[in-house]
Amino acid sequence: MTSRLGADGFHLSVQDWGCGMRPEEVACIGAFVQFNRERQEQRGVGLGLYLAGRIAGLYGGSLAVASVARQGTTVTLRFPKAEVAAA
Repeated sequence: MTSRLGADGFHLSVQDWGCGMRPEEVACIGAFVQFNRERQEQRGVGLGLYLAGRIAGLYGGSLAVASVARQGTTVTLRFPKAEVAAA
């Protein structure tokens, strides 16, 4: 996991070295979606990435997924720099 605070905002990245996802799977990330469940033990209901993206969006941010099948996945949350309101 890495994080950085830059001029454009806050970035948080989490990387794994697991089985990765194919481009068509990345494109289908959504609520209650799990991939290869018939071949792999997976806990949960398939809400993690979906909710992370929705929460980031509520704050003007975004979620990006970069993945290579059989090599791993990197998920990056980006939050824009907050503007401080004048008192």
